[in-house]
Amino acid sequence: ITLFAVMIYRKNPELRFWILWPIVTIIPNLQIVPLLAVMADRYLYIPMVGLAVLITGLWAKGSRNVGHRMAMRTSALIILVLLGLLNDHQTRIWQDNTTFWTATAKRSPSPISLAHYGSVLLDRGDLEEAGIAFTKSADLNPDYPVSLMNLGILEARKGNKAGARYYFKKASEKDPSWGMPFAFLGRLALEEKDFSE
Repeated sequence: ITLFAVMIYRKNPELRFWILWPIVTIIPNLQIVPLLAVMADRYLYIPMVGLAVLITGLWAKGSRNVGHRMAMRTSALIILVLLGLLNDHQTRIWQDNTTFWTATAKRSPSPISLAHYGSVLLDRGDLEEAGIAFTKSADLNPDYPVSLMNLGILEARKGNKAGARYYFKKASEKDPSWGMPFAFLGRLALEEKDFSE
């Protein structure tokens, strides 16, 4: 790809700007300054503008040659069909939270994806599978407070207030600036009429 870009850069001075566009516009998202979301499709929206203009410019140059027109039309048709199939596949994944987090947790299990997948399972009432997902999430990163808080919520749903309190306290210790574990601890204290907490 780099050699192709260098070749285009040398032979097509009017497209030079658009070769550099994707590189320059993706730099802010390369985690030089850490971002909350490590990866997201939206990071490619602006860089893809440069790629689209570049492809259009190359297409215009190639279509001037009568011999290349049929090959270019066939290539365009194949590319459009493949993009349509890919779009259909992605639309099914992004249908709702359940389909998205199920696919994400299976494709790339991480503390974040497993914690969200477990939340989806918890919302459906599948406590056993939610517990497995939350435990895997906590095993992958014992310092991730969301996993610990979710384990606390799971224990509270099961009626195990001592277990819930344990996980809420652990989550609050991992990130004292995050208010959610404290809110759940307060809720438990209210339910038990423990106003000292």
